Amino acid sequence: MKRNRKYQIGISGSGWGIWTIDGHKVMSCYTRYDALEKWYELEGWTKPARWY
Repeated sequence: MKRNRKYQIGISGSGWGIWTIDGHKVMSCYTRYDALEKWYELEGWTKPARWY
């Protein structure tokens, strides 16, 4: 089963952030770890049991 994502994470000149698939910035994040946590929350996914 394929999931359609609504958001993506990436890094820009101002740091890590979350964007919609069509390129609109949703939020800025301080670290990659913070961006991944927020991304999982926005997508409605549960974090894996072993989260680094």
